[in-house]
Amino acid sequence: MANWCLNTVTFEADGTVMEKIRVLFLEMAEREILYFRGQLPQFCSNKHGYLFEIDWENDELFYLTKWSPNITVMIAVANHYGACFVYNYQELAMGIYGVAIYKGGTLWDVYLEPDDFTLFNYFEQADKYEFEGKHYTNEFEVLDILLQRKIERIYKC
Repeated sequence: MANWCLNTVTFEADGTVMEKIRVLFLEMAEREILYFRGQLPQFCSNKHGYLFEIDWENDELFYLTKWSPNITVMIAVANHYGACFVYNYQELAMGIYGVAIYKGGTLWDVYLEPDDFTLFNYFEQADKYEFEGKHYTNEFEVLDILLQRKIERIYKC
């Protein structure tokens, strides 16, 4: 059985293009329900990276993939429609947590390495995460800090 990667994509485009992208994914969601299988855009030459449990809310795409993100599929969508995107993905059981930004034909993919997940501790009795002497109520607070630091180091933001 596959581990499921949670994917969230926000496209950047004008209103007409955004509507076309929205319709694409809503139609894919309907086909998924109708045929009981993951979906890919019809124009996509990839035959892996199928989307499951597709949902579109407030100009944001949510879906699952098996094991890992399918960034190449989103690049195909962006190129097809002339759009850009910000793509957040996570599959914590496999140590996957990152963000991909695609703009002007350039992809930036920043993700945590296995060692990054060892930088904080979980204390079950207190139900708290400890990182650099501070306590957090959930691991996503810590993961976001680590990812943001990596982004700033890499891109000197």
